[in-house]
Amino acid sequence: MAVKAALEGKDSARIRAETEKLQKVLGEAGSAAYQQAAQRQAQEQAGPQGSATGSEQSRQEASGPGGEKVVDADFKVRDEK
Repeated sequence: MAVKAALEGKDSARIRAETEKLQKVLGEAGSAAYQQAAQRQAQEQAGPQGSATGSEQSRQEASGPGGEKVVDADFKVRDEK
């Protein structure tokens, strides 16, 4: 890895340049992952249950790993004083 090699040296300009390259790649990977998740969510909402409204969809049950029931729901945290 270029960043690791740069860190072993004492050239601060090289370390900075390699770190910036790494941050750019990680940022692009994060953006791609976010876009894929958003597309997947849009496809799921438009899928066979496309006629349900957003609030109905957020409370529908789904099957999770191992066949367990998963419920996606909105909630509010109340501060009890």
